[in-house]
Amino acid sequence: MIVSALLSCSTTFAATRLDVLNAKSQNINQMMVAILQQQQKPYAEGAKGEESFDATGLIVYAYKQVGLDVPYEKENLFKTGNKIKKPKNLETGDIVFFHDGQNTKTATQVGIVQHIEKDGSFNFIYASPEKGVIVRNSSEEGFANNFMQGNRITSDSELNSIRNGYQKDVKAIEKAVEAEKATKAELERLQQELVQAENNVKILQTQLERNNNELIIIK
Repeated sequence: MIVSALLSCSTTFAATRLDVLNAKSQNINQMMVAILQQQQKPYAEGAKGEESFDATGLIVYAYKQVGLDVPYEKENLFKTGNKIKKPKNLETGDIVFFHDGQNTKTATQVGIVQHIEKDGSFNFIYASPEKGVIVRNSSEEGFANNFMQGNRITSDSELNSIRNGYQKDVKAIEKAVEAEKATKAELERLQQELVQAENNVKILQTQLERNNNELIIIK
């Protein structure tokens, strides 16, 4: 139970808190550096890196860098995290969804925000079936007016909170283990004293019986 509590994570996207603690990237910016290094990698259906990617495979790979597991299926990914309806509220690392301009209720493209421009548009990296992993701008043809929503999976403060919470719990568990050892040692000492007391009683009983027998002989 102690180990389970220590490893469990407050966010539903992490397998364990150790995944976050030992992740290659310790914050969103580091995650983006890692994902931007995947530019020009080819597109391949079902691929999650590092040789190739598909649209959601790139997202899964990106968040794996900070120790988080996000759904691979686009429909489930669309429901994951905190929804952001307006592009002006997006931040670096947010997932963004676009429709094709015809079916406005179905996401056809998904990427990760790289940078917010002063004009309100944003650059994002995604895996294009035609060009592989590339960076595009939301104002470009095929994306302008096709923004559906953004999803915020995590933040630097949340990642720090997970790591700090883990370290705090480690210390608390270590303290509890030491207290348990002390209690166990005290119980062992008391058991030894009890055994000694029982032995003393037996000795006294033996002595009493001997004295009684001597009295009988004298009589």
